[in-house]
Parts: sequence; C-alpha cells; structure tokens
Amino acid sequence: MSSSAAARTLARAPIASDRERAFELARATGRELVGLRDFVVDPLLFLYVPQSLALRERVVPLAVRGDTLELAAAAADPDLSTVTASFPELEVKLFAAAEDEVLAALNAAAARTG
Repeated sequence: MSSSAAARTLARAPIASDRERAFELARATGRELVGLRDFVVDPLLFLYVPQSLALRERVVPLAVRGDTLELAAAAADPDLSTVTASFPELEVKLFAAAEDEVLAALNAAAARTG
C-alpha cells in the first residue's frame, strides 16, 4: 500500500489510542513497529533532522547505520524532503511509532538541550 493510501486508511480508521494507531500504521505501510518509551535521542542526530522538523513531522531520529538514517514516524507520509535534499547520500528508513511516544522522546530531547 502506498504511503498516501495508508494515510487515508489511517484517517478513516476509528482507532482509540496512539498505540493502536501505530499498530495500524505498521500494518498499512509494512514498517516495523518500534517502541520509544525511555528512548534517549542522540543530540547529534538533530544535525540530520532539526528538532523543529522532527516535531512538525512527528519523527524521531533513531540512528545512522552505514548510509541509512533510521527514523521513527507517527505518520504514514512525513515530509522529509529537506532531509533528503541536504543528505542525498543517505537512505531514509522509516519505522512506525506511537505519536505519544514520539512526542515524549522529542520533548525529553528538547528539555536536555535547553
């Protein structure tokens, strides 16, 4: 299923919790589901995905492994065009995550960086 079709499916789904939405996102997009409770973002990863973009698009940078930037996303189709334009040599791999966990990880990172 394309990411835009997955977004439409998720928008129509009467799902109660962020965790249930994350399961549905993973199913609809074929992404692995990751949990972010107690996850600490390496502040250096915000060089790839600025905190303002991460918050707006509901993504958390997880790691850079080789030539792949791994991100947890609470949405089916986050706009990462500035990331891919700035780092064309990196492949972006998305994982599904619950929105409340994404926001908690980003808020904790913001509190640590001031």
